[in-house]
Amino acid sequence: MEQQLSRKELYDLVWLKPLLQLAKEFGLSDNGLRKICKKYDIPLPKMGYWQKVQFGKKVEKEKLGNSKNWTNIKITIREYEANDEEHHLTKVARTLKEIEQACSNLLPVPKTLSKPHPLVKEAKINLDSKKKKTSWRNLPECIQTDRHLLSISVQKHNVPIALLIMDTFIKMAERRGHKIIIDHDGTKLIVNGEKFGIRFREKHTRQDVLNERWPTTENVPNDKLSIKYDYYIDKEWADKGTLLENQLPRIIAFFEIRSIEIKEQREQSRIAQKEADRKREMELKLKALQEWELKKHDVLITASQKWIKAENLKRFVAKIEECNHESLKTQEWLKWANLKLIELDPLSHGIDSFISQFDLPEHLRD
Repeated sequence: MEQQLSRKELYDLVWLKPLLQLAKEFGLSDNGLRKICKKYDIPLPKMGYWQKVQFGKKVEKEKLGNSKNWTNIKITIREYEANDEEHHLTKVARTLKEIEQACSNLLPVPKTLSKPHPLVKEAKINLDSKKKKTSWRNLPECIQTDRHLLSISVQKHNVPIALLIMDTFIKMAERRGHKIIIDHDGTKLIVNGEKFGIRFREKHTRQDVLNERWPTTENVPNDKLSIKYDYYIDKEWADKGTLLENQLPRIIAFFEIRSIEIKEQREQSRIAQKEADRKREMELKLKALQEWELKKHDVLITASQKWIKAENLKRFVAKIEECNHESLKTQEWLKWANLKLIELDPLSHGIDSFISQFDLPEHLRD
């Protein structure tokens, strides 16, 4: 379906009906219609406008400007624009669709385990070797894989479905270019270089323990399977409303998006740290420049004081020389006094030498 409107006609419509309502009539999302209005410089009602209209309050329409720039323009609105992924599907929906398409031959989770992934095969052998456990209160307990294997903890009768789900999950992850590894901390899903700790487990329900002297409760496995993301946000997907086996694409989508977010956050932190370091370096440099200015001031004052003393000493030595005492003792004294005069006079080695003391140090130059 396609419609053509003048700029004025679309302007009148967006001020006649709320954007969401009008967008549905066009077969668009409100975001899609908003982008069209922005493209053609059509003003939209501000937040709170329709509430004022609803309660009969006075409202003002923003004028349609730049009419000369859009003379005889016809705006074409196509319903298929509502399906444009770039504009109208969320990041999650787009990723989910990509995963479902890429893994279509792996879903739904099969009923039997065929050509299991090596990690699943090892886990199966390990779980098959374990006996069904009961606690000392005769309440059911889960069996779990050894530490160096896939992290699985379920009741004995749930082992087959657990292995089927994990096998499909791993194969889907690898189809998307990801990896499952086992390290000293457990099972890790690696997505875009980011590691995520995961566990396949059976959830528990707190239940009263009978035949006890005092009222006691204990967590008892309840046949609801889950994949748990071991992280501070405590994210978990479980059999609740939707079976876990039907949530696998959404789980992988979460980790793919999360890995991108982590990289973006890390890059933002890097940029922020770099900026903070730059500011700190500038502050330190500014402080050093201020200290250098103080030092130059001190050098100048000290030098002027020495020069005054040197001038007085120079006149004093000259006065003695006028006396024409050519005795060895007098000549030795004059030689010593002139050496002291050179040491005292800041200008004794020339103006350039003196001025060079005030040159900006290399490490403070740009």
